[in-house]
This record gives sequence, C-alpha cells and structure tokens, in this order.
Amino acid sequence: MRKFSGKIFLGRSSFTLIVMLFIAVLFGLFLHLINIDNKLKNFNNYQEALQSIGKSNFKMEAIFRQKYRLLKHVEPQHIQKEIEKQLYILRHSSIASTSYGKGVYKQILNLEQMFYQKNDLMQRFQMHNARLANSIHAIGDIGKTIRGTCRDYKECDLVYDILFSVSRLLIGISINKKRLIAMSMQLKQGSKSKSHHSLSTHLQKFLTELYKVESILEKNSKYDMLNQTRLVYGELIDIHNDIRDRQKSIAFVFFSLAFLFLLVLIYRYSIEEKKKKKLLAYRLAVENSSNTIVITDKDRNIEFVNDAFVKNTGYSKEEAYGKNPNILKSGLVDNKVFEEMNRVLDEGKRWDGELINMRKDGALLYEKVSIVPIVVNNKLVQYLAIKQNIGEYIEQQKSLQQASIVYENTTDGIQVTDKDFKVVSSNTALENMLGCPKENCIGDISLGVGVVLNDPILFKKVEYQVSIAGKWSGRVNICNDNYCVPVWLKIVSIKNEDSQVENYIIVYTNLEEIIDMEEKINFFAYYDDLTKLPNRVQFKNRIEDMIELPKKEAGSFAVYFIDLDRFKNINDTLGHHTGDKILICIADRIKKNIVKGEFLARLGGDEFVLISQTIKSNHDVAKRAEKLLSVIRESIIVDNYHLNVSASIGISIYPKDGDDFNELIKNADSAMYFAKANGKNSYVFYTKKHSWDARRRLDIEQGLLSALKNEEMTLCYQPKYSLQTGQVVGVEALIRWTNPLLGSIGPNEFIPIAEETGMIVDIGYFVLEEACRNYMQLRESGIVVDLLSINVSSIQFRANDFVDRFWDITSEMGVSPNKIELEITEHTIVEHTIENLNILNILHDVGFHIAIDDFGTGYSSMSYLKRLPIDSIKIDKSFVSDIESDIHNKEISKAIIALGKSLEYSVIAEGIETKEQEEFLRKQGCDAGQGYYFAKPMTLDKLIEFMKQYQTVYG
Repeated sequence: MRKFSGKIFLGRSSFTLIVMLFIAVLFGLFLHLINIDNKLKNFNNYQEALQSIGKSNFKMEAIFRQKYRLLKHVEPQHIQKEIEKQLYILRHSSIASTSYGKGVYKQILNLEQMFYQKNDLMQRFQMHNARLANSIHAIGDIGKTIRGTCRDYKECDLVYDILFSVSRLLIGISINKKRLIAMSMQLKQGSKSKSHHSLSTHLQKFLTELYKVESILEKNSKYDMLNQTRLVYGELIDIHNDIRDRQKSIAFVFFSLAFLFLLVLIYRYSIEEKKKKKLLAYRLAVENSSNTIVITDKDRNIEFVNDAFVKNTGYSKEEAYGKNPNILKSGLVDNKVFEEMNRVLDEGKRWDGELINMRKDGALLYEKVSIVPIVVNNKLVQYLAIKQNIGEYIEQQKSLQQASIVYENTTDGIQVTDKDFKVVSSNTALENMLGCPKENCIGDISLGVGVVLNDPILFKKVEYQVSIAGKWSGRVNICNDNYCVPVWLKIVSIKNEDSQVENYIIVYTNLEEIIDMEEKINFFAYYDDLTKLPNRVQFKNRIEDMIELPKKEAGSFAVYFIDLDRFKNINDTLGHHTGDKILICIADRIKKNIVKGEFLARLGGDEFVLISQTIKSNHDVAKRAEKLLSVIRESIIVDNYHLNVSASIGISIYPKDGDDFNELIKNADSAMYFAKANGKNSYVFYTKKHSWDARRRLDIEQGLLSALKNEEMTLCYQPKYSLQTGQVVGVEALIRWTNPLLGSIGPNEFIPIAEETGMIVDIGYFVLEEACRNYMQLRESGIVVDLLSINVSSIQFRANDFVDRFWDITSEMGVSPNKIELEITEHTIVEHTIENLNILNILHDVGFHIAIDDFGTGYSSMSYLKRLPIDSIKIDKSFVSDIESDIHNKEISKAIIALGKSLEYSVIAEGIETKEQEEFLRKQGCDAGQGYYFAKPMTLDKLIEFMKQYQTVYG
C-alpha cells in the first residue's frame, strides 16, 4: 500500500469534508425553504376557503333579510353547495395533522355544524316566508274586493285597519299582533259573507306564519357564522405567525452555517491558488504555443490540449478530455502508418510523420506530427504530441487550382494585361463576348481593352483615372458588325512590393439581363400589379409635377378620392379572388371613361384616385363625379355572381383645398369619409369643417386616454319620480367630462368614440364605482334612494370579467345589487344576442335590476323581449317630445306603455319637460318619469339638498 504524507492527506480530506458539509447545509436550507413555501400555500388555501365562506354567509344573510317577500334573486342551493365545497376542503386538508393543531380543526367542525343548523333554518325560512308572502298578497286582494263592495262604515274601517297593519309590516314597521288577532275575530263574528270569512281565514294563516318566520329569524340571530369564521381565521393567523417565526429562526441558522463554511472554503481556496501560480508559468508557455500540443496518459487517452488544438480541430477542451486521439482520424491515412507509429512508441522512441486528420466540422486537417513518450523513474506515464498545421500551404495550392477553374467558367469576361494594356491572358467568356479566340488576343492591345474604349480621348481618361485611383468602372458598349452588347467594365491595377503597376485585371459584365430586369422593376415600382394602373408613387409624382409647373400652366385641377362601398363584405363572403376580379373590372370601366387631361391611379385596396384638369366650375366637377358613380354602379358579372357595387367619392380642388400632394389627398380622403357617413353612393366636396371634425375627433380620442387618470370625469344625478304619487323612486347617474383644453364635452360626443376605441369599459367601471360611493354618501346623509340607475354599453359586455367586476365593486362598496339598475340599449340585445342574454340573466340572478333604455328606437324582437330578465323599459325622449301635438308620438307612447304592461314591466318616460306631457303619460298608466319639468341633472351636493327639501315637503 502506497504511503502518503500525513499533511497532504489531511489537507485534501479536510477540504473535501468542508465542501460536503457546505453542500449538505445548502441542501438542508433548500428543503427548509420548500417546506416554508408549502405551508404558505396551504395557509393561502385555508384563507381563501374561509373568505369564500364569509362571502357566502353574507349572501345567506341576504336571504333572511328578504322576509315577507317572494324570493327570486338569490339561489340558496348555490350558496349551500359553495359553503359545503369550502368546508369539505377545510375538513379534508392537513390542518389537524400539521402544526396548526387539532384546536383549529375543532373550530372548523363547529363552523360546519353551525352552517348545517343555519342552512336548515334557511330552508324552513324559505317555506314559511313564501306562505307568509302569499297570505299577504291574498289579504290585499280580498281586502280590496271587500272595500269595493262595502256598505257599512265601521266594517270598511275594520278592513282598512287590517290592511294598514299588514302594510306596516311590509315597510318594516312593527305591528300589534294582539290587536290584529282581535280585529280578525271581530271580522269573523261581524259578517257572514264569504269574502269576510276568507279574509279572516287568511289573516289567521298570516299570523301563524308570521310567528314561525319571526321565530326562525330569532334562532338565526344566534348562529353567528361570520364570528365563527373570524374565530377560525384568527386562530389560523396566530398559529401561522408562530410557525413563520420558528421557520425564520431555522432559516437564520442554516444561513449562518452556510456563511461560516463559505468563509472556510474561501480560506482553503486562497491556499490552493498559491500552489497553482507556481505551475501557471509552465502552463502558459504550453497553452500559447502556435503549435498544437496534446498530452495523453499511458493508455493514450487525452489529458490536456492547448488553445491551438481547439483552434485547429474545432473540438473544445471538454470534448477532447478523456477521448483517444483517434477522434481526429479522417480515414485517409493508410493503417500501416499507424502500425509503424505504435511500434516506435511502444519501444519508447520518438515518432515523426505527417497525418491527414479531420476537424469536428468535417474539414480536413493536414499536420506534421512529433510524438514523444514521457518516462518518470523508468516508468511510462504520458505521451506528448506536438503538431504543426501545414494545411495553409495545401489550401494555397487548392485555391490556385480553384481560381483557375473559376477563371475559365465564370460568366463574366476576364482579361489580364501587362502595364501597357497588352493582353496576357483571357477566359472563355470573354472570347465569346468579343467574338475572337483567346490565342489570337494574347499580346494584341487592339483586342484588349482598346476594342471597348476605341475612343482615344476616353481611353486616355480611363488610363489617367486608373493611374491615380488604381481602378475605374463604367458602362460601355461592345459593338461589332452585327450587334452591340452593353457591359459594365471594371479595371483594377495590380502593383508589386515597390508600388509599381505590373498588371491590370479587366472584368466585363454583360448587362443585357440586368437591363431587362430594371425595366420590369421600374414597371412594378410605378404601376399596380393587379389593375396595371399607375400606383401611389406615380400618382404622387404626377401631382408634384403638376404643382411645380407655373401657376398659369398648372391651373386648377380636381382630385377625386374613390372608395368602394362595403367591398370588405364581398371579400369576406365571396373570397379575395372574386374581389380582385371586381377591382380589375372597376379599374377597366373607369379607365375607358377617362378623357384627355385626366389621370387614374390605384392607391391600394379598394381605393382609386382620379386627377382631372378639365374642370371649369364646381358644376363640372359634380357632373364628372356623378358620371363616375354611374359607371361604377353598373352591374358586374363575376364567377356567375350578378353584383352591384357603389362608391363614395371625396373631392378636393387645387389650389383652393391644398397646394401639395399630402394636403390634397388628406382633404379628399376626409370628404370621402363624410360621403360614406352620409349614406354612401355619393360624392362630397371638401370643406374646412371636415378637417375640423376629424381634428376634433382625434383630440377627443387622445383626451380620453388620460381623462380617468386626471380625474376629469364626474357624475351628476337626475331624479326619477312616480307619475301617480309624485314620490322620488330613484336617480339616474349621468357622466360628465370637462377637459382643460377641450372644455366640456357632452356624452353624445365622447361616448361613441369611447365605444369605438374600447375605453368605454374602464369608464363603465368608474361610473359604477363612483355611483356606489355616492349612494353610500346619500345613505350617510339620511337620504333613501330605492334604485340607482347607471348606463351600460354593449361594448362592456365583451369584457371577460364584466360580471365579476360589477359584483366585486358593489361588494367592496357595501351596496346591495338590488339597489342598482343597469340601463342597456336595444342594440345590446340585438348584438351577440345569446351571449348578452346569458350575461343579463346572471346579473339579474345576483340582484341587479335590468332596464331597456331608449325603448322604441332600436330593433327589439318580441321573441327576445319575452325571454329577457327585464324589470323596466324607458320610453325614449324623442317620443315624449311634442307628444301634446304629434299624433304619431302619442300613438307610439301608448303602444310602448301597453306593451310594457302586458309584459309586466315597469314603464318610465324620459325627457318630460311640460305639465301636458306629464298629464298625458300619467293618464296612459306610465309608472314613472324623469325630465327637466321635475328636476334637471345635478351634482351630488345639489341632489342631497334637493332630496332633503323634497322629503320635508312630501314626508
């Protein structure tokens, strides 16, 4: 057994041990961090489950608050399933088996028991509350019947007192049950009619169910699930904090140990570095050698290679270590060479020779090699191989051979001359180009560059240029008796070491194909590939050329910007192939109708433009535009389709509407846009108002980007009132925008732009959040508002989180959804009908009221109206206006009110401005109204002041 130095053994083993301990500490720290992460995930899951139970408990309590009414907005089964789901998660979690302990688990079981008790009460409450609500409705209906036929004064008062007592219960005022029992007995004894007996019977049922409902509500108040949830959550938090503190302490210990071992490793490393520096000088000499150096072990496996090896072979050092030098074998060397090499090396002698090896990338590597055995203490330990790369010399020989092949086979003519331009050599391509054999050209200057530069002056000029710059190039023609060939001639001088010219290289490039290609490129650069009409580039050049003429010559000309109407529908329906055929047909039609002084181009897509210099007046321009529209409207037969295409034309006049290309095109384009907006199939002359409108639209769009961030948008409110009683039944939130630069912008102006750009989604969330905040301020001021209405755009329905955001906002603000009315337009119903219907059903199910705004102005289908979860409809103010004198508005309003009543909707009229309008609507049975006659839109402060004065007058 080999004997080692104790100091060396101790040093190496201690360093290895420190490294292993350091790795163990890091691994322990890693496992500990994973454990912390798992505990944090578990805690987050428990926290989310408890928060979900708390939210569901809030919904559960909302059911109990619907006493004395038929429940229709909340589905208790969904609440029950949600709580059971979260309780199942908590019960089957690892709470009891982890550090959270059995105490928290017991509290979860208590919470579960409380839920099932509370759920049982909720189910009983639903049953008895439904019966109670039915009894209330029955009492009301019977009471109205008795009062209508009652002849006895006392009997009428008794029925009135009974109805009054029951109605007090509906509005939250406690009643004297004993007095109600006494009145029931008095009614039963006082009359023998069936109506009185039925009223007494329902009154008895009412009292029976009332006691049961109140008993259930009293029991429910004892089951405080919210407090129990908070108790579980509090204990979880406390235990979680304790666990977190312990984990921090453990992590600190791990970090401290890791830091300690790191210091020890750094110290040991510094010692090893000192030893390495001693060997560095020797290694640098080997590594930086220009020759390849390879050291192998005695079994001839590579242990070391220098940088030259990497550069010459393409193998990295890591790829070479441990491999046999045979990885470089190319297979092009006879095996006898390697047998001789191995025999010499086995004898312990030096071997010299040449090898053809192969680089990693497959290229051949020519090397002169010397291999020497390294013997220490009469024992072979390694082999040293020194290799010299001789590939450059071999490659030079190959390059000369390849250059010769290229010289002879290139398509360009090449000539080599001496310093006097006498031909030394030429290739086959030049022989074919000049039309003379190569051997006849040697030494003859007339058949060299002189045949091309046969002009003595030009030849002298080229000779001078080459002597100064060392080169010359240019286009010339080689001509003989039959033809001329255009060539690009390039002459380069070749100088010796003393900078004296020895030769000239002359290259002749045939330009015939290039010239043909240039002509094709020029066509595609200035003409449209589909219609063969001039394109935008040539059109721009044409206008700029016309403008550059003296004004007297340029005169006045018209620019017609022609855009086909609804062409996208044709492409989408019949395909782009059919669309291209239509464009070709339209282009040919217009081109056939062009007169002298006109220029037609295609800008791209379905856009054409025509310049006309034949105009004398606007009347002439208009007649020409009508002719163009007529030509385009003619029926087209494409792929067996009979199609009619129309166009919209915008017209700008030079120099009145612009004095450069961009301005003329922009103004004509603006006019075309307004032609489309005004019904299409028409023409519009540009006016400055068009630019102002376009600029105004852009300013509004840009201003909207920062309107919410800069708090430029506010809400005002317009009260809604009952047309029958005059009481305020709700308020509508109306958005207002004031921009520092644009001033006050009306909703009719900025809302359509917000919808087109999608910014209406964020504006809608802002309106709901601000309206809910203001609603809570009204409550704090003692103002009771039954319904708060906000307008919802159809664009908002496309947001994926629309319903969740509305629910979250109302929940965070503490406003019940049944206090919010969402006003939607008929357009929302028609657009994406199925999707929007599903969203409306969800919103209605969670409690939101749904109203159709501007009813009668859209295209609502009766089949959808009867399926929609609608609570009310609003008669558009356009029908209310002039209702006193306009027979059509009268009949439409009557029809809408009748339709609403038949579908059991509440009907609201907006835009009431006169007493006559209010009186007419009231007589027709319209439920509510809003407008300047009652109250204008007002700020929140003004609304509070208005409501307080209103409550003082009307109680």
